[in-house]
Amino acid sequence: MVEPHICAEQAHWHLNLQHFGDTNIKYLEVTGACQACGRKVFFRGPAGLNPGGPTVAMDGSEAIFPFLFEDETYDGKAVGYAVSVRGGN
Repeated sequence: MVEPHICAEQAHWHLNLQHFGDTNIKYLEVTGACQACGRKVFFRGPAGLNPGGPTVAMDGSEAIFPFLFEDETYDGKAVGYAVSVRGGN
């Protein structure tokens, strides 16, 4: 088994840019994996898609960061969703 600190040092990151609907909100999607052993990075946080703040994919495999450029303003409805899970077995 590869030690966790080695995976952190060997992480390879993939960035993807998306645009949300008819707004000027853009999303930076981040995924990652260890180049040495192949273990995937799993992000923590609320699952879903929200123009108001960062979220993660439903399975935690992707971090989603909404953004605007400094001279832009949000020009659409606050469309999005987040999922919160509490308790469980």
